[in-house]
Amino acid sequence: MSYHVSIGGMKMRGWRVFFRVIRMTYAALKAAKVHPGCVHADIFRDGQRYFAMSVWDDEAAMKAYAHGGIHAQLMAHRHDWFAHFKNHSFKLDTIPSRAEAMAMWREAQKSQ
Repeated sequence: MSYHVSIGGMKMRGWRVFFRVIRMTYAALKAAKVHPGCVHADIFRDGQRYFAMSVWDDEAAMKAYAHGGIHAQLMAHRHDWFAHFKNHSFKLDTIPSRAEAMAMWREAQKSQ
């Protein structure tokens, strides 16, 4: 089976937005986990960078989630709340671990 994996890496603009972003991020995680087509969702941190990873069995479901609901609300504020944000998508046969996801994201960053 082939999965559609989305990995977003972000750095927040500081403490003034921290709690608002964390609250919305956990709400988005909760929404992703129950959205049709989502097989895995996780958020994690590495230093000052936060990562959000979602794994989907259907690209249309991934896009429907990304462009609606709490996720769309969070992304509408990304320029105000994040000093840096970049999302990369991959088509994979397995669900990556957190370490694999971070390595894939960083490698994709180098390619740009």
